[in-house]
Amino acid sequence: MIKATIFNFSNRNKKYITFLIAFLFLFISCFAQHADNMISSGDSSFGLWIFAILLILPLLIIIGKLYFDFKLQVRANGSWKREGTVLKFSQYLKNFDRKQIRAFLKMKNKNTGGDDE
Repeated sequence: MIKATIFNFSNRNKKYITFLIAFLFLFISCFAQHADNMISSGDSSFGLWIFAILLILPLLIIIGKLYFDFKLQVRANGSWKREGTVLKFSQYLKNFDRKQIRAFLKMKNKNTGGDDE
């Protein structure tokens, strides 16, 4: 029985998710105060920029990888479609049982105008 859940991840995806969560929590220290001045000299957004860059960069890498995998799958699908249909059809017919073969021959005879048996 196949267990269908929303969070059905493979081991590889679990590694990516674990890395992403660890990545987010490691860079909270980017918002630390400056050590050169004890009095606040204004709001610095340097930590926010570093956090945004370090968050967006892995996402762009993951998106690029998914796009590359998608293009490979599209190419594989195109080459499969270009294969000979006669070969596919003969392989398809080899998997028929006796009942399916009779039904196929009956339908073929009906379409070609031949007799039923």
